[in-house]
Amino acid sequence: MTDPESKPFLTAASAGPFYGSSGTNYPLVFGAPLPNVYFNGFNLNLTNADSNLVLLLDGQPQIKLSMSFTTAKTLTAFMTEMIQKLEAATGRNIMKVDEVDAGLKKLQEADQKK
Repeated sequence: MTDPESKPFLTAASAGPFYGSSGTNYPLVFGAPLPNVYFNGFNLNLTNADSNLVLLLDGQPQIKLSMSFTTAKTLTAFMTEMIQKLEAATGRNIMKVDEVDAGLKKLQEADQKK
């Protein structure tokens, strides 16, 4: 039995929680497995009607996701909540890219002084 205070990250269309093992099986889409796309960067774009998220792998575009402003805002809220719960559970703050970049810059500067 799960903690009654703990609610899975669900949307009206989702079939289960977002957290769990990476081997989670998702339903087939049009009879084919759901594509899996890894990314380590992104670009955000806005138009007068919607928002776009371009997923990047090593700086190269991989896929473009278009969504309504409502979906984008809801996704932001759900992802923020999910990460905050992970940080609380582990007692560790996950660094953002700009924080990692600052640390790498310090390492590079220290190496250049040697």
